[in-house]
Formats: sequence, structure tokens, C-alpha cells
Amino acid sequence: DNQNRLWRLPLSWGSCKALRGVFHQRLEVGPLLTEWAWAEFNDRVSPCLNLRQATTAEGDDRLYEFQRAGVAFLKFAKRAVLADDMGTGKTVQTIMALQAIQEDEDSEYDVFPILVVCPNSMKHTWKREFDKWWPGLEVKVVQGTAAKRRKIIEDPDLDVIVMNWESLRLHTRLAPYGSIRLTDAEKQPKELNRRRWMTVVADEAHKLRDPKSKQTRATWWVGKTAHYRFALTGTPVTNAPDTMWSMLHFVSPENWPRKSSYIDRYCLSAFYSFGGLVVIG
Repeated sequence: DNQNRLWRLPLSWGSCKALRGVFHQRLEVGPLLTEWAWAEFNDRVSPCLNLRQATTAEGDDRLYEFQRAGVAFLKFAKRAVLADDMGTGKTVQTIMALQAIQEDEDSEYDVFPILVVCPNSMKHTWKREFDKWWPGLEVKVVQGTAAKRRKIIEDPDLDVIVMNWESLRLHTRLAPYGSIRLTDAEKQPKELNRRRWMTVVADEAHKLRDPKSKQTRATWWVGKTAHYRFALTGTPVTNAPDTMWSMLHFVSPENWPRKSSYIDRYCLSAFYSFGGLVVIG
């Protein structure tokens, strides 16, 4: 804030850790921030530190212990990356976590409507899992011609819609990134932008690794007003650690606002002989 000669940061746990990491013991913390930090720690961080306690907590007996831990983690985190190995039931954990949030009387926001973005081969699997683990919801798979897809998306009675990555960018405007210039068509709000999605789930979220791609920027835009955001992937880091930034930016843009800052803080980088930057670890 140049006018008032101040630095402004989002009120978040990540901001507090970053400040402490930069200033160490020279940082003076006021009483209001201390009070907020302890409340945040007790409400959201502490319950997730002891996963053994989470696995023995009450939960659906049909779930394995590590799945009950995953449900507890997602419920408390509200925005998170679930990076369990392939075949460990990330879909089930996400559905059960959303159900637990919805049934919790202390939850500030409903989870509906829910948008699930996944590979084309997983669309009907998601619907079957919702029907099995949370029966009674109006769940619809987005498919067919452009007109049919728009009709499904615009149905106000649906609780959950499931669509594939390729279709997503055709039904939402795109978020800007860097020097990429948006066309008039890409700036235009579309069907997905006419509802506020309270929950956005990105399945196989490593598909967000390229921040320049249209499907990544479409996911950023459609999820920017969602209170609950979950990224599911068995391979959170693909070729280099900087590929994880786009996924983290989707989950929490307040804590991960710029890729350059992420690389400076968390990656090892070097310059080509011609001046280009490359991440080496």
C-alpha cells in the first residue's frame, strides 16, 4: 500500500508462517493477531496434527482407518490437496468429507452446489460413488452436444454436476495469467459463471500443472468464489516442484498468489547461458 506506506497480507496461517520465516525473532506480534492465530490453530490445525486420533474418531465403519483420517483432514482444512496414492479411495473420502461438513451444525456455509471436474473416463464413476455414499442428491453428468451441456449446467435443481476437463473451459470464462491476453470470448461470462459454486473438486489435479493452459485458468476462475476447494491427485509433483504451484493457487490463491514467489522460496533454480530461468529441484 504505497499511499499509506504499509504492507498488506491476507489473514491466513500461511502468511503468519511466511512472516516468521523472513523476520524470525525480530517479528513483533500484536495481541489481536496472537488471539486469531491461537483460535485458528485450535480449530483447524491441532485436530489434524494427530492422525492417530483422527483414525479412531467416529466415522463410517465401511471406511478404512486412513480414509477416516482423510475425511477428518478435508473437513477441517476446507481447502486442501489430497495426494493419496492411486486406488486408495480419494473419491470416497471427498464425498464423505463434504457430507460431514454439510451435516455439521457449526459449518458456516453449505457445500451445495458442487462442481466436480475429472477425466472423461471418471465422470460416471463419480456419479455412482455419490449415489452409493450420499444417496438422495440430484447428481448429473455433463455430456452431449453444447446445447445439452448448457441445459444441464443451468438446471438450478441439481446438487452436483460432474464434467470432464476438456468441457470445462468451454463453459466458463478464463482467469488471466501473466502477460497472456484474453480474447473477448474468453472474458465473456458463460453458463458456469451464472451460479456460485460453493464446492469445486478437481480430480486428477496434476492436470493443472501448466498455468498457461486454458483448462487451468478455467478451473481458477470457476473456483475463485468456492468456499470449499479440493484438489485430488496421486502425483502432485510431475517433472519439477514448480508444477505444483498451479494446483496450490487453485486451492488457496491468497497463500500462493505468484509462481515467481513460490519458486524463490521453495525451489532450486538456475539460469541458462542465455538468461532463461530453469527449476532444477
